[in-house]
Amino acid sequence: MEAIKLKSLVGKHKLSGVDFENKSVILYEWSDLEYCQVVRFCLDGKTYMAVQDPSDGYRSCMKHCLVVPEMPKNKFEEVEVYGVMKGEGEYNENDVIQFYDTITNKIILEIGTSNANDYYPFWVAKWSPENLCLNIGV
Repeated sequence: MEAIKLKSLVGKHKLSGVDFENKSVILYEWSDLEYCQVVRFCLDGKTYMAVQDPSDGYRSCMKHCLVVPEMPKNKFEEVEVYGVMKGEGEYNENDVIQFYDTITNKIILEIGTSNANDYYPFWVAKWSPENLCLNIGV
């Protein structure tokens, strides 16, 4: 499986699926299975899986984002989105990509690590399907 940087997903894409799952994964080659959250999302027909590193219970982050063969369980009609890296806060550094629906101009998916340079970084995985153009008036 190929690991990618979130910055490589900046720009326009067609989003056609998103799902969240809590599962046991091996985060490091020397570690046992760890229970964590994964997010699968399909852009332009390619599925990506962002994996949480739960760290120690107080801190968490995105371990990596991989290209994977399995499709998300939650599939829908393609929606044009654009991805941007979340801006830096006054006191924190973000490694978070935000996908906006090009019609509603609202954030529909956010993935990554916020407070990346702080003692307490945290995993970001937010899905807002109500902001999809497909759900206008529903």
